[in-house]
Amino acid sequence: MSGARALDGVEVTVDREAVVVRARAPLTVVSSALVGGGLARARAIVNLHVPKDLIEADAEARLARFAGRRGLPAPWVGLLTSAWTEKAEVARASGGGLHALAVVTVGLSNRVAAGATMEEAAVLANFAAGIVVGKFGPATVTAQELTSSF
Repeated sequence: MSGARALDGVEVTVDREAVVVRARAPLTVVSSALVGGGLARARAIVNLHVPKDLIEADAEARLARFAGRRGLPAPWVGLLTSAWTEKAEVARASGGGLHALAVVTVGLSNRVAAGATMEEAAVLANFAAGIVVGKFGPATVTAQELTSSF
């Protein structure tokens, strides 16, 4: 298991079971998470490795058991991936008093970012965040919106 301080008050742990982001204070999170998705406040974010044939009805319970076992502080956001979580990469960027953190696994269904370097993925995440904050309420970004923002 590897743990690293990514930003002041934020720690990222990467291992075979999951990628976990923990924060001393609640973070503003924009995600497509199964638990806590959309625009949310969270003290922890988990991207749990699951088998490709996971039965979706078990997903929320599996995330809750993991959060309990790891002692994740509430509220938390929970995602699932069949990607190798131990190969996740962490990138951070700061500017103008804002700080961003991107934790990237493999997203083969994401045609926009597949094959991108960490720096390119961080730029894409920044553009996506810029689009989302311009929308009302919980929002997502389409590949078309992202590619037309360049």
